Amino acid sequence: MLDRGLEALRWLRNCSMSGKGHFRPIGSNGFYRRGGARANFDQQPIEAQATVSACLEAYRATSDVWWDEHAQRAFDWFIGWNDLGSNSTRPRQADAAMGCM
Repeated sequence: MLDRGLEALRWLRNCSMSGKGHFRPIGSNGFYRRGGARANFDQQPIEAQATVSACLEAYRATSDVWWDEHAQRAFDWFIGWNDLGSNSTRPRQADAAMGCM
């Protein structure tokens, strides 16, 4: 069961990376239907947070540093390593950027 969960998480992680190497959650404006194009905009903070949590759990279960590194990449989405370069930990920037990514 652990192997299946890690396989699914690895697939999701691969779908959630930009060509520039930063975390890019699938946007909620269209999502990612089978055979279709992934939505890039209307990214949600809950996706980044859930990815951090899932990757940290994978790291705890496997001791594979790869998972810890990807938890950090997902966390970096909050501090500006995202499509807009917006730091969502700064209230004024966050108000303008959230839901626009």
